[in-house]
Amino acid sequence: MATIGLCAAAAARGSRVTPFKAVLVTDDPHASGMEGHLLAAGLSRDSRVGPVVVRRSAFDRGEAELLGHRLGTVRLHGSDSADLTSLPSVAYQHAHDAVLNALHALVATFEHVVIEGAGGIGDADPAADLPNVLAPRAVDATAYILARCPGHYPEERIGALESTWFAAAGTQVAGHVLTGCPGSCDAVEQAYGQPLLGHVPLLDRIVPGLPQRITVETAQSYLSACESAIRHHAPELLAAAVPASDGRS
Repeated sequence: MATIGLCAAAAARGSRVTPFKAVLVTDDPHASGMEGHLLAAGLSRDSRVGPVVVRRSAFDRGEAELLGHRLGTVRLHGSDSADLTSLPSVAYQHAHDAVLNALHALVATFEHVVIEGAGGIGDADPAADLPNVLAPRAVDATAYILARCPGHYPEERIGALESTWFAAAGTQVAGHVLTGCPGSCDAVEQAYGQPLLGHVPLLDRIVPGLPQRITVETAQSYLSACESAIRHHAPELLAAAVPASDGRS
Protein backbone atom coordinates (compact mmCIF):
# COMPACT_ATOMS: atom_id res chain seq x y z
CA MET A 1 0.00 0.00 0.00
CA ALA A 2 2.72 2.50 0.96
CA THR A 3 4.80 1.85 -2.17
CA ILE A 4 1.77 2.23 -4.43
CA GLY A 5 0.66 5.38 -2.59
CA LEU A 6 4.10 6.97 -2.79
CA CYS A 7 4.42 6.16 -6.50
CA ALA A 8 0.93 7.49 -7.27
CA ALA A 9 1.46 10.70 -5.31
CA ALA A 10 4.88 11.36 -6.86
CA ALA A 11 3.63 10.60 -10.38
CA ALA A 12 0.60 12.89 -9.89
CA ARG A 13 2.89 15.88 -9.33
CA GLY A 14 4.98 15.03 -12.41
CA SER A 15 7.96 13.26 -10.83
CA ARG A 16 9.69 10.41 -12.66
CA VAL A 17 9.19 7.58 -10.19
CA THR A 18 9.37 3.80 -10.32
CA PRO A 19 8.69 1.03 -7.83
CA PHE A 20 11.19 -1.77 -7.19
CA LYS A 21 10.84 -5.08 -5.38
CA ALA A 22 13.80 -7.45 -5.58
CA VAL A 23 11.89 -10.64 -4.80
CA LEU A 24 8.14 -11.00 -5.11
CA VAL A 25 6.07 -14.03 -4.08
CA THR A 26 2.78 -14.53 -5.91
CA ASP A 27 0.05 -17.14 -6.21
CA ASP A 28 -0.70 -15.99 -9.76
CA PRO A 29 0.83 -18.31 -12.38
CA HIS A 30 1.02 -15.56 -14.99
CA ALA A 31 1.15 -12.05 -13.49
CA SER A 32 4.35 -10.34 -12.39
CA GLY A 33 2.76 -9.06 -9.21
CA MET A 34 3.91 -5.49 -9.94
CA GLU A 35 1.10 -4.43 -12.26
CA GLY A 36 -0.56 -2.18 -9.67
CA HIS A 37 2.74 -0.59 -8.73
CA LEU A 38 3.54 0.20 -12.37
CA LEU A 39 0.04 1.58 -12.93
CA ALA A 40 0.47 3.87 -9.92
CA ALA A 41 3.74 5.22 -11.34
CA GLY A 42 2.22 5.68 -14.80
CA LEU A 43 4.57 3.12 -16.34
CA SER A 44 4.16 0.22 -18.72
CA ARG A 45 5.47 -3.28 -18.08
CA ASP A 46 9.12 -3.36 -17.04
CA SER A 47 10.64 -6.59 -15.74
CA ARG A 48 13.40 -4.66 -13.95
CA VAL A 49 10.99 -3.42 -11.26
CA GLY A 50 10.48 -6.99 -10.01
CA PRO A 51 13.39 -9.06 -11.33
CA VAL A 52 12.78 -12.18 -9.22
CA VAL A 53 9.27 -13.62 -9.12
CA VAL A 54 8.52 -16.70 -7.02
CA ARG A 55 5.32 -18.51 -7.96
CA ARG A 56 4.00 -20.46 -5.01
CA SER A 57 3.63 -24.17 -5.75
CA ALA A 58 2.98 -25.29 -2.16
CA PHE A 59 2.64 -23.74 1.27
CA ASP A 60 6.37 -23.75 1.92
CA ARG A 61 7.95 -23.67 -1.54
CA GLY A 62 7.76 -21.97 -4.90
CA GLU A 63 9.36 -21.77 -8.33
CA ALA A 64 11.71 -18.81 -8.75
CA GLU A 65 12.07 -16.94 -12.03
CA LEU A 66 14.66 -14.30 -12.90
CA LEU A 67 13.49 -11.87 -15.58
CA GLY A 68 11.19 -14.60 -16.90
CA HIS A 69 13.74 -17.44 -16.83
CA ARG A 70 13.48 -20.30 -14.31
CA LEU A 71 15.99 -20.35 -11.46
CA GLY A 72 14.74 -23.30 -9.43
CA THR A 73 12.69 -24.26 -6.37
CA VAL A 74 13.03 -22.14 -3.21
CA ARG A 75 11.75 -22.32 0.36
CA LEU A 76 9.02 -19.92 1.44
CA HIS A 77 8.38 -18.39 4.86
CA GLY A 78 4.93 -16.91 5.42
CA SER A 79 3.05 -15.15 2.65
CA ASP A 80 5.75 -12.96 1.14
CA SER A 81 9.24 -14.19 1.99
CA ALA A 82 11.38 -16.45 -0.21
CA ASP A 83 14.73 -17.91 0.84
CA LEU A 84 16.84 -17.56 -2.29
CA THR A 85 19.80 -19.12 -0.50
CA SER A 86 17.97 -22.44 -0.90
CA LEU A 87 18.90 -22.21 -4.60
CA PRO A 88 22.17 -23.71 -5.85
CA SER A 89 24.99 -21.24 -5.16
CA VAL A 90 25.50 -20.40 -8.84
CA ALA A 91 21.79 -19.63 -9.32
CA TYR A 92 21.70 -17.51 -6.16
CA GLN A 93 24.72 -15.49 -7.26
CA HIS A 94 23.15 -15.00 -10.70
CA ALA A 95 19.96 -13.69 -9.07
CA HIS A 96 21.91 -11.47 -6.66
CA ASP A 97 23.89 -9.84 -9.48
CA ALA A 98 20.86 -9.40 -11.73
CA VAL A 99 18.81 -7.78 -8.96
CA LEU A 100 21.52 -5.24 -8.21
CA ASN A 101 22.08 -4.52 -11.92
CA ALA A 102 18.35 -3.91 -12.41
CA LEU A 103 18.20 -1.60 -9.41
CA HIS A 104 21.25 0.40 -10.51
CA ALA A 105 19.72 0.80 -13.98
CA LEU A 106 16.49 2.17 -12.49
CA VAL A 107 18.36 4.54 -10.19
CA ALA A 108 20.22 5.89 -13.23
CA THR A 109 16.94 6.43 -15.12
CA PHE A 110 14.41 7.72 -12.60
CA GLU A 111 14.23 10.66 -10.23
CA HIS A 112 12.89 8.42 -7.46
CA VAL A 113 13.01 4.65 -6.91
CA VAL A 114 10.65 3.42 -4.19
CA ILE A 115 12.03 0.11 -2.91
CA GLU A 116 9.56 -2.25 -1.28
CA GLY A 117 10.78 -4.94 1.09
CA ALA A 118 9.45 -8.48 1.30
CA GLY A 119 8.41 -10.72 4.14
CA GLY A 120 8.55 -10.03 7.83
CA ILE A 121 11.38 -8.82 9.98
CA GLY A 122 13.71 -11.70 10.77
CA ASP A 123 12.42 -13.99 8.02
CA ALA A 124 15.85 -14.01 6.39
CA ASP A 125 19.46 -13.69 7.48
CA PRO A 126 20.49 -10.03 6.89
CA ALA A 127 23.65 -11.27 5.16
CA ALA A 128 21.57 -12.85 2.37
CA ASP A 129 18.40 -10.71 2.43
CA LEU A 130 18.14 -9.18 -1.05
CA PRO A 131 14.82 -7.29 -0.69
CA ASN A 132 15.37 -5.68 2.70
CA VAL A 133 19.13 -5.32 3.07
CA LEU A 134 21.39 -6.03 0.10
CA ALA A 135 19.47 -4.17 -2.62
CA PRO A 136 18.75 -0.99 -0.60
CA ARG A 137 22.30 -0.94 0.76
CA ALA A 138 23.74 -1.19 -2.78
CA VAL A 139 22.26 2.19 -3.68
CA ASP A 140 22.57 3.75 -0.22
CA ALA A 141 18.78 3.94 0.14
CA THR A 142 17.11 5.42 3.19
CA ALA A 143 14.96 2.96 5.15
CA TYR A 144 11.52 3.60 6.61
CA ILE A 145 9.70 1.02 8.73
CA LEU A 146 6.05 0.40 7.87
CA ALA A 147 4.62 -1.63 10.73
CA ARG A 148 1.14 -2.99 11.28
CA CYS A 149 0.71 -3.84 14.92
CA PRO A 150 -2.81 -4.87 15.89
CA GLY A 151 -2.88 -6.04 19.48
CA HIS A 152 0.54 -4.54 20.30
CA TYR A 153 1.55 -1.20 21.73
CA PRO A 154 3.35 0.58 18.89
CA GLU A 155 6.41 1.54 20.91
CA GLU A 156 7.01 -2.08 21.97
CA ARG A 157 6.65 -3.46 18.46
CA ILE A 158 8.80 -0.80 16.83
CA GLY A 159 11.44 -1.15 19.54
CA ALA A 160 11.69 -4.87 18.85
CA LEU A 161 12.10 -4.28 15.12
CA GLU A 162 14.79 -1.68 15.43
CA SER A 163 16.81 -3.20 18.27
CA THR A 164 17.12 -6.63 16.67
CA TRP A 165 16.83 -7.09 12.93
CA PHE A 166 17.75 -3.60 11.70
CA ALA A 167 20.68 -3.38 14.07
CA ALA A 168 21.96 -6.73 12.81
CA ALA A 169 21.51 -5.59 9.22
CA GLY A 170 23.40 -2.36 9.80
CA THR A 171 20.52 -0.43 8.22
CA GLN A 172 19.91 3.21 9.11
CA VAL A 173 16.22 3.87 9.80
CA ALA A 174 15.01 7.41 9.09
CA GLY A 175 11.49 7.07 10.41
CA HIS A 176 8.41 4.95 11.03
CA VAL A 177 4.90 4.72 9.65
CA LEU A 178 2.31 2.79 11.64
CA THR A 179 -0.85 1.15 10.34
CA GLY A 180 -3.74 -0.07 12.44
CA CYS A 181 -1.99 0.46 15.78
CA PRO A 182 -4.01 1.00 18.94
CA GLY A 183 -3.27 3.64 21.53
CA SER A 184 -0.97 6.63 21.33
CA CYS A 185 1.87 6.64 18.81
CA ASP A 186 3.82 9.51 20.36
CA ALA A 187 5.89 7.08 22.42
CA VAL A 188 7.59 5.78 19.26
CA GLU A 189 9.25 9.13 18.66
CA GLN A 190 9.99 9.72 22.33
CA ALA A 191 11.45 6.29 23.09
CA TYR A 192 13.50 5.55 19.99
CA GLY A 193 14.54 8.94 18.67
CA GLN A 194 13.14 8.32 15.20
CA PRO A 195 10.40 10.51 13.74
CA LEU A 196 6.91 9.14 13.34
CA LEU A 197 6.07 10.00 9.73
CA GLY A 198 2.46 8.86 9.65
CA HIS A 199 -0.27 6.73 11.21
CA VAL A 200 -2.22 5.26 8.32
CA PRO A 201 -5.59 3.55 8.76
CA LEU A 202 -6.15 0.29 6.93
CA LEU A 203 -7.46 0.95 3.42
CA ASP A 204 -10.89 -0.50 4.16
CA ARG A 205 -11.24 2.19 6.84
CA ILE A 206 -10.52 4.87 4.23
CA VAL A 207 -12.77 3.33 1.55
CA PRO A 208 -15.24 0.91 3.18
CA GLY A 209 -15.68 -2.28 1.18
CA LEU A 210 -12.55 -1.75 -0.90
CA PRO A 211 -10.99 -5.10 -1.92
CA GLN A 212 -7.44 -5.61 -0.65
CA ARG A 213 -6.21 -6.76 -4.08
CA ILE A 214 -6.17 -4.82 -7.33
CA THR A 215 -8.41 -6.07 -10.13
CA VAL A 216 -9.33 -4.44 -13.43
CA GLU A 217 -12.60 -3.30 -11.91
CA THR A 218 -11.13 -1.87 -8.70
CA ALA A 219 -7.76 -0.60 -9.96
CA GLN A 220 -8.56 3.11 -10.01
CA SER A 221 -10.37 3.07 -6.68
CA TYR A 222 -7.52 1.13 -5.08
CA LEU A 223 -4.84 3.47 -6.42
CA SER A 224 -6.79 6.53 -5.33
CA ALA A 225 -7.20 5.07 -1.84
CA CYS A 226 -3.47 4.34 -1.57
CA GLU A 227 -2.54 7.83 -2.73
CA SER A 228 -5.07 9.42 -0.36
CA ALA A 229 -3.73 7.34 2.53
CA ILE A 230 -0.20 8.64 2.00
CA ARG A 231 -1.15 12.24 1.23
CA HIS A 232 -3.49 12.69 4.18
CA HIS A 233 -2.11 10.32 6.80
CA ALA A 234 1.62 10.23 6.08
CA PRO A 235 2.55 13.54 4.41
CA GLU A 236 5.87 13.59 6.24
CA LEU A 237 6.77 10.23 4.69
CA LEU A 238 5.88 11.54 1.22
CA ALA A 239 8.02 14.66 1.70
CA ALA A 240 10.97 12.65 3.04
CA ALA A 241 10.88 9.60 0.74
CA VAL A 242 10.04 11.22 -2.62
CA PRO A 243 10.73 14.96 -2.25
CA ALA A 244 9.69 17.13 -5.16
CA SER A 245 12.49 18.99 -6.94
CA ASP A 246 10.60 22.28 -6.42
CA GLY A 247 9.93 21.61 -2.74
CA ARG A 248 6.28 20.57 -3.19
CA SER A 249 5.02 17.34 -1.60
